Amino acid sequence: MYLKNNMKAFLKTTFFSMVPITRLPAGSASILKYHSIGESTSPLSVPPHLFAKQMQYLADCNIPVMSLSDLVARLRERKDCGGAVVITFDDGYRDNYSAALPLLQKHGFPATLFMITDLVGATENGHAYLSAGELRAMADSGVFEIGSHTQSHPRLDRLSPEGARTEVQGSKAVLEDLLGREVRFMAYPWGAYAAETPAIVERCGLDAAVGVDEGTVSTDSPLYTLPRNSIQHSTSMTQFRGNVSTAIDSYIKVRGCVLRR
Repeated sequence: MYLKNNMKAFLKTTFFSMVPITRLPAGSASILKYHSIGESTSPLSVPPHLFAKQMQYLADCNIPVMSLSDLVARLRERKDCGGAVVITFDDGYRDNYSAALPLLQKHGFPATLFMITDLVGATENGHAYLSAGELRAMADSGVFEIGSHTQSHPRLDRLSPEGARTEVQGSKAVLEDLLGREVRFMAYPWGAYAAETPAIVERCGLDAAVGVDEGTVSTDSPLYTLPRNSIQHSTSMTQFRGNVSTAIDSYIKVRGCVLRR
């Protein structure tokens, strides 16, 4: 697995440095997946200066940044995705409030944060998570919409259907009680779900769900398994540019061919 992951990283860096970086067509969008914005060396933590550089790139290139709500509305109406980028954050790290929110406000970019409700106000493994007050402030900021990342962050594919429903519905209820507004979206922990999970999510009253499979979104994308492109500590600007361009779909095709050998 270690060698395979290293091969993927090497292939991605090499590929994006060699191919033309072309803007997404009107029929596509790229959903970006972040976790922490901080100085930690964790693979999931993007340093604030790099996050600022990435947001400035979107602004300088006039790449439209769309809320997840707007994207899902377009998908439901089978309208073009606008060649847009959607920004999302998983887990609910406190630095999303202290570091990400000011930069997003500066550029007027909307974003979605998926919160693990059991970790509201907690500190775990050295990571501080958003307090109830910070979550409310983010929801009231006009920048962030808050979505579910379940109660305890389990792999939903390893739970019974009832267990999965409890995790999804419970998290949604906690957030709605805390924020006083409807929670419409969720992100699958670990990107894992069973064949029946998307239907469970829909029955829980959520409008869409996102995973971790890479690629762009189009009008044909299933609403309850939308792909996202991960931005991590090691993501270079070359990789970032590729993730918000047509190059990401070309890379996925090439990766599949190489890794099947």
